Amino acid sequence: VNQRSVSESFQVRIPRPPEIANIVALISYPAYTGLSPAVQTGSGSVEAPEGSQVHLSLETTEPVKKAAFRIQGKPAEPFSGNGGNAWIRDFTVDASYQYELVLTDNQEKVHVQPVVYSVKSLPDSSPEVVITFPAKNLAAKFSDKIPVTFSGTDDYYISRVEFCYSHDSEHYSTAPVEIRGKKILSTFMLNLDTLPVTPNLKFSY
Repeated sequence: VNQRSVSESFQVRIPRPPEIANIVALISYPAYTGLSPAVQTGSGSVEAPEGSQVHLSLETTEPVKKAAFRIQGKPAEPFSGNGGNAWIRDFTVDASYQYELVLTDNQEKVHVQPVVYSVKSLPDSSPEVVITFPAKNLAAKFSDKIPVTFSGTDDYYISRVEFCYSHDSEHYSTAPVEIRGKKILSTFMLNLDTLPVTPNLKFSY
C-alpha cells in the first residue's frame, strides 16, 4: 500500500517594491514677489521664482530604509527620515534641472522611481516705469508744484518708486513713494522749492 504524508502549510510573502504614494511641495516665495506660500500636491515638479524655498514631503507605499533625491548626472542627496513611510527634504530653487527619486528598501535593494520631475527657476525681470505727465522739456517756475503721473509693471511685484533727477553731473532722488502691485498707476506732487536746485537751472529727470 502506497502511503504518503503532507506537511503543514507554509506561506511565502514576496514584498511589494516601494513606490511613491504621495508627494507634496510647500513653496515659499521670495519677499520681493509679494506671493503667499503655495501647497502643491501630487507632483514633485516645481516652477517658481529663483530663491524660492521648497519643503518636499514624500509618503511611500511601503516602509523604506532610505529615500534620495538625484539630479541627473549628480550624486544622490538624502531625504530626512527615521525609516518608514514619511520623508522630507528642503531645497532652494537656484537653477533649472530634472531629478528622480530613489528608494532603498529594508533589504538594501534600490528602486529608482519611474517618474522624472523637473525644477524650473524663473528669473526676476526688471520692472518698467513710464512717466506719462508732465511731458519732456517742461518749463516751470522755481516755486511750482508739479503733479508727476507714472505707470509701471513688473512680473511679480512693485513695492516703491523713487523720482530721480540730476544736474551738473550730480544725481539725486526724492523720498520713495510706497506703492504695491504688479501693475501701478499713480501721481505724486513734486515741489520744486524743496529740491537742491536754483532758479534758471536746468535739470534732467
